[in-house]
Amino acid sequence: MTVSSRFTRLFTLTLSLIIAALAGISLYAALALERSLIPQLDQKMLTMGLTVNAKLDRALRYGIPLERLPGVADFFGTVLAADPDLAYLVLTRRDGTVLYQYGTSLPKPEQLADATAATLKMLPASQGAASADSAKEPWPIQALTARPLGDFYNLALPVGSGEAVAGVLHIGADAGFVIQKIQEILFDIATVFVIATLVAFELLLLIVHHYLITPINRLEMVLSHIADGNLSHTLPVSRDETGWLARLLNQLVERLNAAHQQILRQAASLQSATPVAANRLSTSLAQLWRGFTLAPEGRPAPYQLADLFGARVATFLFIFAVELSQSFLPLYARVYATDLSDSPTPLLISLPLTVFTLTAALSMPLAGWRFERAGSSRTFTEGALLMTLGLAGTGLAWDFYGLLVWRVLTAAGYAFMYVACQSYVVAHAPPQKQASSGALFVSGLMAATICGPAIGGILADHIGYTATFGCAAILAACAGLMAFRLLSAEPMPAPPPRRPVRGGVVRAMTGNGRFMLLMLFAAIPAKLLLNGFLFFLVPLTLSEFGDSRSEIGRVAMLYGLAALFLGPVFARLADRFALHGLLVGAGGLLAGIGLIPVFFFPTTTGVLAGVLLLGIGQAMSISSQLALVTRIGRAPIEQFGQGPVLGSYRLIERLGGASGPLVAAGLAAVFGYPGAITITGLLGVVTATLFSVSFLILGIEPEPDDELSPIAS
Repeated sequence: MTVSSRFTRLFTLTLSLIIAALAGISLYAALALERSLIPQLDQKMLTMGLTVNAKLDRALRYGIPLERLPGVADFFGTVLAADPDLAYLVLTRRDGTVLYQYGTSLPKPEQLADATAATLKMLPASQGAASADSAKEPWPIQALTARPLGDFYNLALPVGSGEAVAGVLHIGADAGFVIQKIQEILFDIATVFVIATLVAFELLLLIVHHYLITPINRLEMVLSHIADGNLSHTLPVSRDETGWLARLLNQLVERLNAAHQQILRQAASLQSATPVAANRLSTSLAQLWRGFTLAPEGRPAPYQLADLFGARVATFLFIFAVELSQSFLPLYARVYATDLSDSPTPLLISLPLTVFTLTAALSMPLAGWRFERAGSSRTFTEGALLMTLGLAGTGLAWDFYGLLVWRVLTAAGYAFMYVACQSYVVAHAPPQKQASSGALFVSGLMAATICGPAIGGILADHIGYTATFGCAAILAACAGLMAFRLLSAEPMPAPPPRRPVRGGVVRAMTGNGRFMLLMLFAAIPAKLLLNGFLFFLVPLTLSEFGDSRSEIGRVAMLYGLAALFLGPVFARLADRFALHGLLVGAGGLLAGIGLIPVFFFPTTTGVLAGVLLLGIGQAMSISSQLALVTRIGRAPIEQFGQGPVLGSYRLIERLGGASGPLVAAGLAAVFGYPGAITITGLLGVVTATLFSVSFLILGIEPEPDDELSPIAS
């Protein structure tokens, strides 16, 4: 059994135990909540019934008969309006005749009569007729419990004047509503289970790689260097089992380098006294050390291995923080927009999302410049500080304009963190595994895309918008602290002087015909669909359909699920069979086609299918797009560096993506939300078709005889 298979089995066993524990906890929580729901509903119905009963009893004590009580139906309506969980209030005589009733749906009269008779039978005999002691006798507990009554749960309370029971008050809840509440609880538990499993997977993956696989790989690389005669590196000494061996190797390497430096100093001292002997000694030493690489000045540097999985976890955390609000951000913006207009337009509601995307796009080149000079760790930490402040401020925004300001700050932090992680992965990825390494980055992003909207919707439903943004700010701060440690591989060298090109890196990239085709017909439409459909139209459309924020989050979660599990598969296929261009085109077609049926089937299920196909389509294309950029932009990367080139790629991509909410809002104002979704899908189909035809004709890279062609320039 190989070491790799042992790691895989150990990892699988540990993850299985974690999943089993989470499944047990989720099942226990589901059963406990289901058992407690009916008693809680009973208590709510009883509390309301006693309150109403007290008012009715007061009227009876004044000698007003039940049949002549004024305004009872209106009073019932006011009570029910304060508690939408209840379906009706009905007051009957002792014989079951309905006197007053109010509710959206009501039981049949004969059912109420039967419930009235059953309630009176449970009462002590003395309460059925006049008795001086009747007020002292309590109602039996059976009469204070809701019972099934047709399609309802019904709680019947006797109404008495202190001398006799004059009638029965019925408080009802729809049985379908109760079932719906149980289903919502089960869905929430299932969502939390999925998210907890993904978080456990990410943390377990980090622990295994950071404390087990990475130290062993580092040890293996240094031993390989020593075997090849490279004595310029030492190992970081850890407290685990590899630390003892690392200390021994470091002592050996340091002694050899020190001995070499001592011999060089002695040879230099002989140079002035006996030049001939010194030259002979230098020649002998050169032959002796031939094939060996020693550290400059005899000071070996610690060998640092890039932690790509650390970049994945850092990506997971900060995207998680941003995605917490994606399922309700348009709804949150609509709350502030109503201060400016009683019926805010879709364009006004789209502004916070548009401002965020536009600011992130404009901040990408600055983030790339910062990455080249400060490295990943510092760039990410600076972004984390900006994002933490921005998210906290978003939750505490004073008005609509304040909301826009805080979204700008959040977007700037997002850009720094995104570029730091992505550039770190690209800079340290092996050339033959560009798409696979990009998929590692994307998989962390997609895992957060699954967790964020779903758990954000649940949190918003239970603790409100402000507290949810507070949780997001805490996550962003944790991401910064983690990246400060995990992305601290070898420091980025100072960028070498480059020959300036007129117009800079953006002009150099926009002058590349194939790059612009990739931007116009693949990258920009992908972001337009993501921002316009998933982030803007989905929350507003599902809210119009009557779905809760938790349900909106669960629908949005499907995008991340599809992209997470299928992204690595498509990335491996792209690397193995060189299918990058094909997958980008096919993914764009699939994403666009999935949105078209929503116009004909304007339901939650139709939107759900569109979100799922969007996730599958973008899983096919995202990592392959990044690989195409590095191939198409090879010359600009050699001239300007990867950071600025990728920053320019994200700039152009996100400038187009920033138009997504505006385009979607404009279409929604004219065609409604389902129509806007369909037209957005048609746009995706057209652009993906143009991309496929263009690269089918031109190819990914120019042929030697095409290098002077304008389209290839």
